[in-house]
Amino acid sequence: MLQNPLNMYDVDHHRLDGYCLLYSVNNTHLSPDKSIYQLISYCLRPAEQSLINLSSIVTFDSNFTFSTLREKDISSEQLLSWSASIDLAERYQVFLNDISSSSLTFKKEDLFYSCLWPWFGPLCQFSFDPPDNISFDTIVARNFPPDYVILKDARITCYKHLDCNTSIPCLDWREICNGKIDCVDGSDELNCWQLEINECAENEFRCHNGQCIPAEFFHDTSSNPECLDTTDERLLTGSITTCFKDPTFRCEEHSCRPGYEDFPCGDGSCIVEKTNRCRNKRGQMILSDDLCSKTMECITNAKSFSDNAVREACSTKICPGLICPKSNCPSLYQFPLYPILFGNVRLIYKNQDRQLNAIPIVELPTYVCYDDQHYISQCFPSAIRINDSACHDFDKLGLPMVFIYNQLIIEVQKLFRPCIIVSNETHYCNHSTMYQCQNSTKCISKHRLVDSIQNCPFNDDEMFNQSCSLNDSHRRFTCTIHKNKVCLAPLTILDNIGNCDDKSDEFDTPTNRYYNENFHFERLCDSKQDAIPVSIDGLDETDENGCEHWPCNNTYTRCDGFWSCKDGADEVNCPPSTCPEFEHSCVFPSNASTVSCLPIARAGDGIVDCLGELDERHSPLKNFLGGSERIQNSFFCGNESNKLGFGHNVLCNNQKQCQFGEDEVFCEKNVSSTKLLCNREMSCRNRVENYFCDVIITKNRRRPSLKLRHMPAYPPKLITYETTSITLSSTYRTIQLGQSIPTSNIRYPDSWRCNRGLAILIRLNKSMNVPRCLCPPSYYGDKCEYQNQRVSLTLQIRMTSDWHIPFTFILSLVDNEKNIESKDYIEYWAIRDCDTKFDVYLLYSSRPKNPLKNFSVIIDAFNKLTLKYRASWIFPIQFPFLPVHRLAVRLIVPTSTIGPHENCTPSCIHGHCFTYVNNKNSTFCRCESGWTGLQCNIQYTCDCASDSLCVDNFTCLCPTDRFGPRCYLLQSTCHSEFCKNDGRCVSNDIRRAHSQQKKQYVVVLKSSQEITVNADAFESTYHLIVD
Repeated sequence: MLQNPLNMYDVDHHRLDGYCLLYSVNNTHLSPDKSIYQLISYCLRPAEQSLINLSSIVTFDSNFTFSTLREKDISSEQLLSWSASIDLAERYQVFLNDISSSSLTFKKEDLFYSCLWPWFGPLCQFSFDPPDNISFDTIVARNFPPDYVILKDARITCYKHLDCNTSIPCLDWREICNGKIDCVDGSDELNCWQLEINECAENEFRCHNGQCIPAEFFHDTSSNPECLDTTDERLLTGSITTCFKDPTFRCEEHSCRPGYEDFPCGDGSCIVEKTNRCRNKRGQMILSDDLCSKTMECITNAKSFSDNAVREACSTKICPGLICPKSNCPSLYQFPLYPILFGNVRLIYKNQDRQLNAIPIVELPTYVCYDDQHYISQCFPSAIRINDSACHDFDKLGLPMVFIYNQLIIEVQKLFRPCIIVSNETHYCNHSTMYQCQNSTKCISKHRLVDSIQNCPFNDDEMFNQSCSLNDSHRRFTCTIHKNKVCLAPLTILDNIGNCDDKSDEFDTPTNRYYNENFHFERLCDSKQDAIPVSIDGLDETDENGCEHWPCNNTYTRCDGFWSCKDGADEVNCPPSTCPEFEHSCVFPSNASTVSCLPIARAGDGIVDCLGELDERHSPLKNFLGGSERIQNSFFCGNESNKLGFGHNVLCNNQKQCQFGEDEVFCEKNVSSTKLLCNREMSCRNRVENYFCDVIITKNRRRPSLKLRHMPAYPPKLITYETTSITLSSTYRTIQLGQSIPTSNIRYPDSWRCNRGLAILIRLNKSMNVPRCLCPPSYYGDKCEYQNQRVSLTLQIRMTSDWHIPFTFILSLVDNEKNIESKDYIEYWAIRDCDTKFDVYLLYSSRPKNPLKNFSVIIDAFNKLTLKYRASWIFPIQFPFLPVHRLAVRLIVPTSTIGPHENCTPSCIHGHCFTYVNNKNSTFCRCESGWTGLQCNIQYTCDCASDSLCVDNFTCLCPTDRFGPRCYLLQSTCHSEFCKNDGRCVSNDIRRAHSQQKKQYVVVLKSSQEITVNADAFESTYHLIVD
């Protein structure tokens, strides 16, 4: 039997996907200011032609009838601990309860199979490949190998729901509406003008691609963007390059950022177009295996010369004696074999003998050719014709000198990309939100003006001199460029490129961080300005005014790596410092070979004592630059020759950044390592180097932990009894994908045959197993090789009251007749989840989705304690031509139930008429239990447990002590006898507990008192007092 139970969901149904295991992702280590909660369901999601009848599989494991289990006094909870599916455990519980119903009658001969390792599942028909008796969390984490694992024979995923003739092996969903043509007929860019003209509400932020998100989501969690094109957050390349080992929304649910590396690898990573640096080798698969292409790959280093096997093949087989013979290629040939842009822009070379150099050179093409079907000739009116293509001499294009081949491709793309026009899609140019490019039929959204990306053929969009008069000027960044006032598009803020004369668009200031004045209470007087100054009585007031009596050294600011006090009093005596209690670590310029100690009286006194100015972290210059953690912990030169400071990546690189070499004076000499200083092992650095690496490489600041759970219930309840405080033992066990995993005895799935899924075996009989994959929601197929159409919902909830009351939010994807395509639910508790964003997948009931239907997401809120309805919201799915609809919403829950509307059209027969919170003009029928349909005129039998609520014929709303599809399973961790004096036990979402197999924490709230309870005694449970 398995040591780590694997409880499958969605077994007893006939939907498209099933046999699921749930993985609960812990993202808190990536976003200290916000927590992101996501459940990923790994299921069998077969293509239609590969269905297997899983109910007829022959099994050889022991089995027991329900009747036998009852005789042995076995509980449904025990079955779950033995890896029974949720569906089977609930069927057994119904059997134990002796409940008779037309659809819930189960026979005493029904069987439970006791699986022997490594098999699991209803019929013991599944096993992981390779088998491992470890937790499901660890299996998921180990499915994504670390950086050093070479992915041989890796596969790619494809989007199959658009008929596309493309030069690449197949289309990725991210290549639809990305501003460049990938299908020969341009079908991937049809209808995208609807995004281009789209405008957002006043309380929304418009992503660069036209998507709308709540304004509060702009620049709020840098590693978790809500915009599909990631333009709501600053440019962070590090988090994207690790997407090959990250299955979460931040990677799966975004496309490539405009203006940067724009070839999608298919896993969330993006690279310079069509090179071979994708970890899953999507780019490399586009490279050809013919001799001529191999020759050019050797010459141009299109394949990595760091690979010994490649270098050996180039120097001995392809170009023997380092000479690449002319006979390897025809007289005129194309390289690469694929077009580098628009599906038809190609580089053409003339044949000649070439030499293989130890240092690869940039072999310039002879011509650039294209098929003139997308109005490219507007940019290049005269051309020669070669094989029915328009061509230009490469050396006459005026491109800058380049030193690497990838840069050559980038420069050609930059030149040609502004010229693209999708055929027959210029009719929207008269729209008021559009800008007509000069001397061209091309038009673009006015939001693309002055965004540092050339969109018009003659660059007039970037030279536009009225940017501060545009309707979105309040969303733009104002500065001067060449002494002229300019309002930059939000895309340019914090993008690592200083566009303004003073580089102020890269300062981490309140203006760059936020559009609004909303920030949390604990940010007041934290020595970091968050609010844009407001003039009050002639004074510019911010959140850092009037803080003289606010202690900067307190429980929230101690030892968080950020100097809240000017003299750093909140950071003295903090690990890893070895200095006395009231002294800071310091490297004196006069003694740069050792780490000394500086009395606190000399810190923040305006006089620089330490190298890097690390004793003056609140200097006027640093405060002007924003005073952020990054600014405070940067290395500054003593004479301010480098006014912006710099990070660890340029320390000890044998190149002086400071005029007098302060950044090199403490470095070890004659070091042979090619790694950056702070990427070397600590044992390979001296003590001073380790000190600077520790200070300058800082994690995001820990946010103060002021929480609603510290606040009393409202209205207050009179407590007349005494309570005893018990010590909290709060532990978490979720495997974080960013942490290291022991590498001993790790066996990775066979060449990543499941792409982003999990490799399993299905046992058909005693001698035959077939390989299959459990796929996450974003993929399907036997090998998870196809990309799924889906809705990717990010949801944040705000309660205006009832902070201490748990709520259930039911999320439904419905068609225009309110037929349910799929649904999910969220367990929400404001005192725990106030800052949490929930990432949820909603899938269509067919593949592909029905193109004749319109779809919406409906969210219904219920009080978890009383099961009473509170409110509903509706969000229509816009832009149905997009494979992935990225929906980000922020709900404000009303203080009381919204009353019924007078009438609906058509009328509600067995229900009441209501309006949606976010659309008062739209009405709907909320049906009584046992009725469904647009008019509540279709009757069904409610199979939910007696103390639960039938929301519709597919959904049961469970009370706090129950779970399961029909709410028959008991949450045994919630003991009624534990809560005294009218207390109420509230359990955590059981799906999170089953995935993590870990006890969470327990909180008892009694008016203004908080009692903490040992988590070992109560698994995944919260306790609270209600009136």
